[in-house]
Amino acid sequence: MAWLFHKPLDHSNRADWLRYGFLKLFFRSSKAIARIVPGKERKLAWKELMFKLEAFTFFEHINIILNLDPDYQQSLGEVLEMVRGIKPEYHLWAIEGVGYIYAEKAFKKKEPPTGLLQDKNLPQWSLGALHSGMGMLFAIRFLQDFKNSNLYSDPSRALEQYLHLSLDNSKPGYAEVPVESLGFISRLLYPGELLVIDKLLQEINQELVAYFWHGVGRALCFLPENLWPGRSFPWRAIEIAIKETPHEIGHLNVFSGLGWPLTLVNIREPRIMEHVLKYHQDSLSENDAFSNGVSSAVVLLMDSVGDSTLIDSFCDHQPDCSDPRLHETWIQVIKNPCEKALTDFYPYLKKRNCWSEVFKYRDYKPY
Repeated sequence: MAWLFHKPLDHSNRADWLRYGFLKLFFRSSKAIARIVPGKERKLAWKELMFKLEAFTFFEHINIILNLDPDYQQSLGEVLEMVRGIKPEYHLWAIEGVGYIYAEKAFKKKEPPTGLLQDKNLPQWSLGALHSGMGMLFAIRFLQDFKNSNLYSDPSRALEQYLHLSLDNSKPGYAEVPVESLGFISRLLYPGELLVIDKLLQEINQELVAYFWHGVGRALCFLPENLWPGRSFPWRAIEIAIKETPHEIGHLNVFSGLGWPLTLVNIREPRIMEHVLKYHQDSLSENDAFSNGVSSAVVLLMDSVGDSTLIDSFCDHQPDCSDPRLHETWIQVIKNPCEKALTDFYPYLKKRNCWSEVFKYRDYKPY
């Protein structure tokens, strides 16, 4: 079923519509099952699948949802205005999809793109997700060549070319975001290359290693084998995260990256996060990596939608009162870090214009 969740570079409009139709079918089925399946945990598991399918749909098929013409004649700014009409909980996925399709459009020209997201008129609320989506397209193209061609004759130079491409198309303050996307796509499509790319990044620029592994962590929730309720509930992605990171920087950033989708996908249903903490309290509270990712996701969402309604409802959730430790863990891992990030970290980002820092584990508190 991997074909359903990955749009290949040579995809056709017909294939897009076919995948879109299947995703809608699976979404409706999971929604119906979530209503009738017995047991609270099973209901939540199917509800989480429903949310994941929505996220996939808005990312991969935003062109269909917005009824864009096949050649995307509308300007990027015009399409972003159309995204404003979408419900806030889908904004980040939709904008990420827009970044992907406009990078894809740019690559259809003879020369590699430059300045793709450097237009000063692009709205601030779109930039984080746009760079992430653009980076995913860049990463897919790079990894396909990296894996299948003779680039292994000089892999370090090939990766440097990818980094230059990202820099040439990124707005100041966002240049590292495509490296996070590289980690995301690497884990989804080419997991055998993770350690190779990690080693190359350490040789080129060690600061980029954190972004790369943050993307790896973000990908764990979207692995096809982790989608279905029987495998993901309680969350198998957390068990994978514990086992497969090669060093401390990777470990911290994988758990930080893992906090992103578990927050953003399930922002409307905090009981899902409650059950994540219920089964993994010890591993998720042993350090601040996971809470760091949760709070960063909330900051990015706040910047995207400009409204704290979803965030307030999520943070103020009251876990099962029969488990005092769970309530304390929610305060420690979710509520307090999110409130502090919105109060201190968010203004710091806006003042310093260093938005790439949202896309990695923050091991210091400069604000």
